Amino acid sequence: MIHLYCFIFSSIFSTISFYLYKFTNKDKIIGLLLNKSSKLIELLKLGVTSIVLFSFVEKNNIINIQNFISIKGSSLLVFIIIFSSLYFIFNKVFRFNNTTLNFLLLYFSLFLSYLSTFLLINSIYLSLFIKTTGIFSFIICISYYFLQNLQIKKSDSIHSGND
Repeated sequence: MIHLYCFIFSSIFSTISFYLYKFTNKDKIIGLLLNKSSKLIELLKLGVTSIVLFSFVEKNNIINIQNFISIKGSSLLVFIIIFSSLYFIFNKVFRFNNTTLNFLLLYFSLFLSYLSTFLLINSIYLSLFIKTTGIFSFIICISYYFLQNLQIKKSDSIHSGND
């Protein structure tokens, strides 16, 4: 049941976060943590942020979870693969790009991500492949997230120096 609540709150958080940057008059801190546009990487940032943020809620409410980082890493990987694939199909192949569709794709991908978390937590046995892939996915997602933010921060300081 906690996964359903996390999915609902992740969806709400992502929706609010999407518009927060514009409402805060393009605050740089909000821009680093949340998205600034409807580009793929920025929308992925919304999903990754909400999944990682609500992972703390899941971890505190579910006791005796072994391999939690592996499971969350796998769920991040599910989210990234599904959202990126659907985004590419609809936006690049069919040239159908609008905010409503992007949010529907985001919600669907978040749902499948939390469903994978639920299934993996309730599985009896996690293979070594899933454990290893999950840990690497978690590390890569978090590292890329922070590196992307540092790159954006660096480019913002370069642009502000040219003004």
